[in-house]
Amino acid sequence: MGFGSTSTLKIPGFEFNDQELFTFEGKLLFFNVNVKYQQRFRPWLALYFSFSASGRVGTDISTILIDGVNTISGGNVGFLVRIHEWEKFNLSASINLTNMTGNFINVKEYVEDIIDGVQNPRVIHSVPATNVRAPTRSP
Repeated sequence: MGFGSTSTLKIPGFEFNDQELFTFEGKLLFFNVNVKYQQRFRPWLALYFSFSASGRVGTDISTILIDGVNTISGGNVGFLVRIHEWEKFNLSASINLTNMTGNFINVKEYVEDIIDGVQNPRVIHSVPATNVRAPTRSP
């Protein structure tokens, strides 16, 4: 688990006809949480899973409006298999499935899209990503 904050930032505001309408000041907060668990079923087989969430958010209304709220969260599940055991070394392989989703709330981009006449402007964008990983062998 972790978190941090920036010092006070001066962020440019909206541009309309090459003129800046507002300037915002504030701080950004960053956070990260990661939880992992592994359970052994046989001396050579274990199941594991994890969950993680990270994000960036303004600490007051002005920085939330201009910089948005950005998060990424998800987790993975997989198996760990011991292939061979030596006295001081274990050879293992794993296969896992990872599913993550990024959520981006951007009010500034939404207002700019409305000003520019973009059809169906959205304030929230979600981006899913799924990945399956397994060991590979070279010929």
